[in-house]
Amino acid sequence: MRTVPGRTDRIVVVGAGLAGLAAALRLRGAGREVTVVERGPGPGGRAGRVERAGYALDTGPSVFTAPELLADTFAAVGEKLDERLTLLPLETTYRAQFADGSHLDVHADPDRFARGVAELAGPAEADNLRRYLVDLAELYRLQLSTFIDRNLDSPWTCSVPSCSR
Repeated sequence: MRTVPGRTDRIVVVGAGLAGLAAALRLRGAGREVTVVERGPGPGGRAGRVERAGYALDTGPSVFTAPELLADTFAAVGEKLDERLTLLPLETTYRAQFADGSHLDVHADPDRFARGVAELAGPAEADNLRRYLVDLAELYRLQLSTFIDRNLDSPWTCSVPSCSR
């Protein structure tokens, strides 16, 4: 980990997106005085909201895959995620609409998602989807500790052979 010379008890975080807010909470939890600056009208960054002509649109992710990271960030300042934020599971995360008028609802439940794929593209494609989802779960497990939950000071800081110089 790189060490910054000089005083580090007062920190400025640039950007009030999810990463900036998480950094600010973790620094505050470590006892630092933190100021967050944001160029937009409010916090959220890409996970924001735009309201126009009577419509409200989310500008960010439709799927939140790592609530444990958010819970850990709240814990850094002695808070509990479930006391500060209500995460609502969605049955359908989105709908893929095709030119021929057919559609596929992408469900959070893998079995329901696979049934939809089977109806649209056949049982072989549903089986392919199931294998793909298993592979994705394994990829998530592997990359969490290697990349997401690590401090990488440079592109060359990595413990796996595929990213070593």
